[in-house]
Amino acid sequence: MIKKAFTLIEVLITIAIIALMATLLIPNINRSLSKNNIANDAQLLQAKLEQVRLLAGSTQQFDSGKGYYALYFPSDSNKDVYILRVDDTTDNPTATCKISSFTNSEVISQTYGDCVVEKIPLSNGVTHQTTSPVFVLFKVPTQQLFKAQYTPNVGIEIVDPQNIVYSSWIDFSDLSLNNGEKTATLSVNNVTGKLSFKFN
Repeated sequence: MIKKAFTLIEVLITIAIIALMATLLIPNINRSLSKNNIANDAQLLQAKLEQVRLLAGSTQQFDSGKGYYALYFPSDSNKDVYILRVDDTTDNPTATCKISSFTNSEVISQTYGDCVVEKIPLSNGVTHQTTSPVFVLFKVPTQQLFKAQYTPNVGIEIVDPQNIVYSSWIDFSDLSLNNGEKTATLSVNNVTGKLSFKFN
């Protein structure tokens, strides 16, 4: 009776085929996972922006009933996003949670902790890219959408997104999520306040 067995050549050929398939498949798997990480983070931010809007509609969350809740993308640290409570300084210029106070993430974490509702870390390897601070705000208690613009020599100003003067900035053309392989551009609708994203 003849015993059947693999020869050394057959084993080597099998190993070579497996190695070749792994070489072809692993980059595709990595690209797919990286795209999923960005998509998951974008969907999380969509949900958090809705949370911000709902907070603005709840006057119990705001002692004075005046001000804003904001989703904030700091320009100096691109690994975290924040939900902030922002005071309306029209009647109280010395309020604690002023829009001009939130200049960077270090200030937020160490000095204005009471103004931070939630810190939102992004997935491992994912960062947000923005050249200046980005705020998406909803006014208490009307939930009216506002955004904040940084202007050199002026500072951060809260503006109505439907103001045509700021239309080019309001598109958030420089705001995106990135992980080195994939990029998702974020945009906020000026009427509905909904966040959407598309892959580049």
